[in-house]
Amino acid sequence: MFLHRFGLGLSKSHTLWNRIQWVLIVFVFFDLVYFRYIAFGKEHSFWGYLFIPTLLFIYAFIVARIKAKETNKGAFVPALFFMFVITTIEWVPALVADDDRWLVLYITPLLVANTWQLLMLHRLIAKP
Repeated sequence: MFLHRFGLGLSKSHTLWNRIQWVLIVFVFFDLVYFRYIAFGKEHSFWGYLFIPTLLFIYAFIVARIKAKETNKGAFVPALFFMFVITTIEWVPALVADDDRWLVLYITPLLVANTWQLLMLHRLIAKP
């Protein structure tokens, strides 16, 4: 959440910051697929390395839509960025291990915690 406010302060425009976030989302998606495949995909199919980032993106997209519905349309891109990029950064220790059990073990609490944080924040700071 801090990163969003910091980015807005640097870019001075919501439109520019939203575009930067989209570029970072695409970049992280590419890296999540390509670099994992290069590092660990010697005996596995490329499509297996595309599957997990796609599921994560779909989940992040759904949560971002819910956030935008509950608050305003301008919250969609920051919510998608948080759910996809920040969750991926937090997920790096499991990604380096390249074990399916670790991937699931790490991503489950990350998704629960980040989803709760994102969907509850506006309720917790609402003015009475």
